[in-house]
Parts: sequence; C-alpha cells; structure tokens
Amino acid sequence: LLGAHLEGPFLNAEKCGAQHSKYIRRARHTEAQKFLDLDVIRLLALAPEFKQNQWLITESVKRGITVSVAHSSAKYDAIRFATTLGLSHATHTYNAMTPLNHREPGVVGAVLTLDTISCELIADLVHVHPAAINLVWRAKGADKVILITDCVKLAGLPDGDYNFSHQSVEMINGTVRIKEDGTLAGTTLKMNKALRNFMTATDEPLENVWQTASKNPARAINVSDHKGTITIGKDADLILVDNDINVYLTVVEGRVVYHYQPE
Repeated sequence: LLGAHLEGPFLNAEKCGAQHSKYIRRARHTEAQKFLDLDVIRLLALAPEFKQNQWLITESVKRGITVSVAHSSAKYDAIRFATTLGLSHATHTYNAMTPLNHREPGVVGAVLTLDTISCELIADLVHVHPAAINLVWRAKGADKVILITDCVKLAGLPDGDYNFSHQSVEMINGTVRIKEDGTLAGTTLKMNKALRNFMTATDEPLENVWQTASKNPARAINVSDHKGTITIGKDADLILVDNDINVYLTVVEGRVVYHYQPE
C-alpha cells in the first residue's frame, strides 16, 4: 500500500453526502495529531472553511501530506485562502461541494480557476456529466486532472440491495445509492473504464490523457519519484491495454500479477 486517504471526519455536515453526519466534527489537535502520527496518511480531505480545521492544513503539508477540499460548503475566498496554507487538491470535483455560480463561484469555481489545485474526477458518467468532465479538462489541462473510481466494497457483486456503512443501499448498473433518499454512495467503477469514459467525454486519444490515471495521482501524493511513469529507475508498474482500454497484462514492480487468458 502506498498510504491512506483520510476522507473525514473533518468535513462539513451540510455536504455530508453518504458520510454519517453524526461523526463529522472539527479537527481537535489531540485527535488529529494521533492520525498524523500514524505516518501512513498520504492524502487528507477536509472542509477548509472552518477555522478549527485550518491549522491541520499547515501541519499536514509540513509532514508531506497532500490536503484536499472535500464535502465543503466553502465560498471562493475561503478556498483561495486555504491554498495559501497549502491546500492543493480537490476530492471528487463537483460532488459534495458548493457549485459554480456567477456571483459566488464557490468551491467548484475555485478549484477550476486556481492553478495550484489538482482536480479529482469520478468518471462513471453518473456522478459527473460528460460535459462537466470536459469542462474540467479544458480548465485544468493534462497535468491537473486525476481520475478516481470512488469504488466501494460492493465492487464485483451483482446489482441489488445491500447494507453498506450501516445504511441500506441499492446498487443499479454498478452505481450505489442510499435507498432512503437516493443519495449517491459510491461506484463499482474500474479504473480502465474510468479512463475510457474520460477519453469519450473529452474526445481525446489515450496519448493525451494517460497521465490522469498514473502520473498525476502519483505526483499528487508525492510518490512520483518512483511511480507514475515508465522511466529508468522507477518501479516497473505497467499495464498493457488495447485501443478500448481493455486490460491484457498487469505488472507490479516487475512482477506479472494479471495476464488475460482468452477462453
């Protein structure tokens, strides 16, 4: 494992999404320091509009941890201020954050226009419309978009009703929603399909967007010195795909871990 992504509990309950609002709280020094001292966190997501959370941005960056805005009701100026403290990332852009408005650009307006912020995208074509995906691509460019799956533990299971994180959810066509109110609760998306969807939404070939699924995420969590590109001296992490991004071979640190065998 390269490390942990701590998405919460230092979020905004107004934008809790599928997170349990009763567990959301401000960053108390004693508790947060215990998380940081584990020395496994690579990415820490929080709501930066709360003053009680802002010290955690500075402290995390000092330790080499990337800090991301997530589940936030922040206004544009709050995000801009957070970048001066070291915030440099946006968790599942568009989802669980204040939308773009022409008078108050909100979190979305901030992350699209502030050059220091990298934007994650859930490219399942459900969480984000293809046109909105294309907008992020045009605004951020090849080096600032990071594809994620937001995949939950139901991956690989058939559609149906399940109990997930103490909530009743329904999975239809691989998309997971809370049964009570229809709130999106994640996906069962695979990364190769995410990349395929991104190519379709942006009308770009693989050679123009490959870094969104390798180089950019490696750089975002500060492991690009040995991950993310095919370069002499880096780990031999390789994926062989066809033009439709179907996976035929997976190599991890020089070891073949998957090889497609036709029936």
